[in-house]
Amino acid sequence: MIRVSEMCYIIAETTTDDIEALNSINLVLENRGLDKLTSKDEIPATILSEYQKEFWGEGQLFFYYKRINASSIPSAMTGGDVEMNDVKYSMPLPESETNFR
Repeated sequence: MIRVSEMCYIIAETTTDDIEALNSINLVLENRGLDKLTSKDEIPATILSEYQKEFWGEGQLFFYYKRINASSIPSAMTGGDVEMNDVKYSMPLPESETNFR
């Protein structure tokens, strides 16, 4: 299942048309009673903020961080940040998948 708001975030994040990106993210913001964006430069920070609020505790935020290749992500356990790299973004294959049968 995918939320309409997530589709709007994806459009805003991936489109090359600045007006379409602003319209897409502003649709979500307006429906939440928040101020609309006026500059495309505000889009990445706004998408991150909205992802953090909307997908808290669901695991979706990890994949957003991975997609944007964030060098660090907030830690819920320590209150600080966790430095990330390609190794930390990759899940190991289960041993049952790598053993010959």
